[in-house]
Amino acid sequence: MHAIERPARSSVSFARGIDNATTQHVAPARALARFHPFLFPSSHVVARSLARSRSRRGVERNLSSCVFLVARAMASLSRASASSSNVKKCPSSDAWARVSRARLERPPTRTTGRRRGSRAGVARCASASNTPTEALRRIEKAKETKRLDLSGLGLREIPPETYELEGLLELQVSNNNLYDVPESLLEKLTTIERLGLAGNRLRALPRSVGGLRALRGVWAHGNCLKEIPEELCECESLRNLVVGGNRLRALPENMSRLKSLEELSAPGNQLRALPDLGSLPLLRDIDLHGNAIERLPEDMSGLRALESLSVQGNRLKKIPKSLTTLRRLRALNLAENEIELLPDEISEMMMLTSLWLYSNALRSIPETMQKMPSLRQMWIEGNDALNGDALDAFVSAMSGHKTLATFGVDQRQSAKMRARDQFITVAETPEGAPAGYFKLVRWNGSEDEDARVDAPVLVVSFGSAPGVPNWGGLLKKLRKTVRDGDSYDVLYVCDVERSWYASNDLGVDQDAEFRRWNEALRDACARYRRVLYIGDSMGASASLMFAEHATRVLAFCPQVDLYASSIRPSRSNVWFKRFRRILREGLEASSADVDVHTGSWAHDTHQASLLPSDKVTHVVHRVDSHRLALALDGEDKLLPIVRDAFDGEIAAARGDAEDETDANGDSKTVLDAFAPWQSIGLG
Repeated sequence: MHAIERPARSSVSFARGIDNATTQHVAPARALARFHPFLFPSSHVVARSLARSRSRRGVERNLSSCVFLVARAMASLSRASASSSNVKKCPSSDAWARVSRARLERPPTRTTGRRRGSRAGVARCASASNTPTEALRRIEKAKETKRLDLSGLGLREIPPETYELEGLLELQVSNNNLYDVPESLLEKLTTIERLGLAGNRLRALPRSVGGLRALRGVWAHGNCLKEIPEELCECESLRNLVVGGNRLRALPENMSRLKSLEELSAPGNQLRALPDLGSLPLLRDIDLHGNAIERLPEDMSGLRALESLSVQGNRLKKIPKSLTTLRRLRALNLAENEIELLPDEISEMMMLTSLWLYSNALRSIPETMQKMPSLRQMWIEGNDALNGDALDAFVSAMSGHKTLATFGVDQRQSAKMRARDQFITVAETPEGAPAGYFKLVRWNGSEDEDARVDAPVLVVSFGSAPGVPNWGGLLKKLRKTVRDGDSYDVLYVCDVERSWYASNDLGVDQDAEFRRWNEALRDACARYRRVLYIGDSMGASASLMFAEHATRVLAFCPQVDLYASSIRPSRSNVWFKRFRRILREGLEASSADVDVHTGSWAHDTHQASLLPSDKVTHVVHRVDSHRLALALDGEDKLLPIVRDAFDGEIAAARGDAEDETDANGDSKTVLDAFAPWQSIGLG
């Protein structure tokens, strides 16, 4: 129904609304908001005038002038309605909605604080009419639960009704279009314990955050933050600080005051140095990958609870000896740095199980590492300075090690080695492959090297945002379950620079970057009859981008529209549009069977809904989390999904081989054109 076709409200009914607003002593602007602003343009003037009133008496003083303005608008509308020959058809309701959205998405105005003597909230009531219905519903619910989630509503400013939520414990406004958080908001809501601000366009955090003495967690990743206010260090109850994917050049100098801090996550920023962290006794997880850090603090011995440290993709040349005193450290990621030597004291890290050292400048490996009782996995690919003697000496020293299961080297390193052992994993790196983790691990379906057969199936494992190749553990489980003789190769692909994600310079040509990866994957996949892609989160996004070269795709919680994502990088709107275009075009060009798996989390289901329904099958699991693959693996449900897809590809490859035999009269090996990549077994 068009606006002009609705019965016009009488001046009597309009006056009744104003009278109710004054007699009940509520904000008059809220009553005026019931009348459409385009039918009654002067009502905005009325609203502003009434909002400036400091008391009921002030409202009454302004009422006469406001009624005059309204009456003039009514008279104008009546004249227009009476002239039937001049009536123009008004825009449809959809058009009104578009205009309303445009009004709602105007740049926010900074709140400067409440005027002295005004009733709480009166100055903000003028904009109450702009609050979406869904937001109002959630705010009403929060009055009982004390937890408010306004995520994913496209808000440009925090609704004024939020200010009135006394005793609020949790505020989530992630995945909106917020440019700032008013200082006055946190001055009002001092009881907040959890503050979710991820996936907005925030340029700064309000300094009033220091007044939230009960604050336990801040999640502000995927914004445009250039600094963290020092006032945050006054929140001595803070446990989680997550600020990845911003533009931070430094962390607060007084972070040592955060004695309760358990998680520090700041990947994908511009950090060059770190403040003193050595006196944080409860800190368990530090993630600083993808920055420009040149050195770690000399004294890290105070991090007694630290279990995981990732400084991948920085500019480190050495690690401090104090790091080796951390007895609880289990995972240490030093990949993609400039480290030349490891201290011999590394052998004192009794709990260390995983050590990433690939793409450094190592000249030797301490033989004392044989004393590390828990070490299970170690990767050193891309350390070209390591000579054969150093590698042989290390392998010889570790040959009797009871726990080491994987020692990853590349083809060049393998060619230098004389020693062989069952824990050595050789990964192939093709010439001209993109920078990043692009390693082929081959398995012949049998532990007998003499029984070597070329695998008909390639499994491509796409690493997700942190830049660490994943899925390796699951694929080893898969290997134990397949039928003897059913071989497959695994290509681990991980863009450690996250060019499809966040860490590239803004000047990088997205299309050229995509083509570079696409060509490398095309060449690798072309040598196999069947290709199965698997990926999680941003790894799942990559599996869709390059789906043209696959026959089957398993994508777990892919991110399609990074502008609406909680992990959104700090990029321009043009960059986001190109990312989405490249992903959709890659999917459209594919003839693969594509299964997209998500949990019930609204963000992930929305991302899946953006994909063309004729190209994908969307499977929803009862898991309210983005960590779907991890959750399914914990319930022993992930391996059956992958195994079913793998069995289908093996059967299809067998059928393809039979068809080729029938057509040519002779069986043909699938990897005849694979000469540049040597056949290397996996122990």
